[in-house]
Amino acid sequence: MKRIVSLAFAVILLISCQSIATTPSAFPSPTVTFTNNLPTLTPVPLDDPQLHEAKELLKQGMEQQDAAKLERVISVTKWVAAIYRQGGTSPIDPRRALNLALEFAKENKLLVDLERPTYEPNWSVPAGDTSVLVRVIPAQGDSYYAHLYLAHEPSSWRFTGILTRIPYYEAPSVAQLRAAPIQYAGKEFMFVGNYQGTTNPPAEAGTPPADDAFVLNTFSGPIWVVLKNAAYVQTLPADAGSKIGQPMRVFGIVTLKDGKPYLVSDSAEFSDPHSWAHVRGTIDSVNPTTRQIKLKPESGNSSLLELTETSFISFPDGGRATLSDLQAGQTIDATGVPQKDGSLIVEELFLAP
Repeated sequence: MKRIVSLAFAVILLISCQSIATTPSAFPSPTVTFTNNLPTLTPVPLDDPQLHEAKELLKQGMEQQDAAKLERVISVTKWVAAIYRQGGTSPIDPRRALNLALEFAKENKLLVDLERPTYEPNWSVPAGDTSVLVRVIPAQGDSYYAHLYLAHEPSSWRFTGILTRIPYYEAPSVAQLRAAPIQYAGKEFMFVGNYQGTTNPPAEAGTPPADDAFVLNTFSGPIWVVLKNAAYVQTLPADAGSKIGQPMRVFGIVTLKDGKPYLVSDSAEFSDPHSWAHVRGTIDSVNPTTRQIKLKPESGNSSLLELTETSFISFPDGGRATLSDLQAGQTIDATGVPQKDGSLIVEELFLAP
């Protein structure tokens, strides 16, 4: 598999290195003693109010196809565009970047989601310091996702690149995957669960597909994962055996063996236990204006669910549902990011059969 933005950034690095190269002196240089008194470069925090303003401007510019607003936020140095797993452009100038961004916005209906987090495989090299998620709805064909990158340039936050054709955000539950494995075979998804290793695997997981497979135990059941044998794939840490039960995020291709699904992954890494949660319960009420759901939880701590513009709502058969399909009395499973106030930002919501 090809790395995506890394090719473009290799060009940036090459250009940078060439620009600072110096001609060797004909005379030997005197010995200089350096002291460690250089200033420390402190990254601009991601809760910077100016970043929020830049995201709002980017959202309006892309959704409204507004060239003036995009021009205010486009990078003043270099910009890159890439297609997931296929490659990207060399760094291009801001004027051409603006034209490409506008062309993309005009060809598709865009939902720029400023609330839902973005995720990428651990081999990816992002084109910015942070990114926002976009659901892309073409005039023809299936919808997919994109990332719009922002980086802090010398004076402000700027729109520095785009990654399109991201397929993995609308993952079925493992239970849905088992119920219709052929429907999902060959597709890439992102799953979060607890790392169970290889010792005493749950019977529900079935027979391991390979000697080096491990179990990821998700809220809807376990699934075997095999790390792809490729130079760019990061292996699990040496102390993985001590991390049984810890949460892990896996990007993998659904593969079948004897009709049973497992994941072939090129990105599996442990994640912060507080960065993801699952709650199951019965809907008490739905507010379509605020996209809030009050829940009577059966498991998990959240009783208030906050859906975003792109939260994936799934019918039991895996089909996409909408907010209007949610009603009081329905049993659901919701996954997402827990908030300090006890609510849950919903990434995926599954209607129970």
